[in-house]
Amino acid sequence: MHRLAHPDCEIATSRAAAKNGIAMGLSSWSTCSMKDVVAHGKRNPHAFQVTILRDRNVALKMLKRAERK
Repeated sequence: MHRLAHPDCEIATSRAAAKNGIAMGLSSWSTCSMKDVVAHGKRNPHAFQVTILRDRNVALKMLKRAERK
């Protein structure tokens, strides 16, 4: 929920991590898309933290999307 602190949200964090050679962990509570975060990270390593919700299918979809990135 980085957007609460800055309008560029997790995208800015991804850019900064890539610039400094630091892997970024992305939360399932991110305020922007996984696709956009990874694209701005310029091939920097990313980890994905997922919260298992009552509807496990939602979590499975997020994990499958993370695998493809």
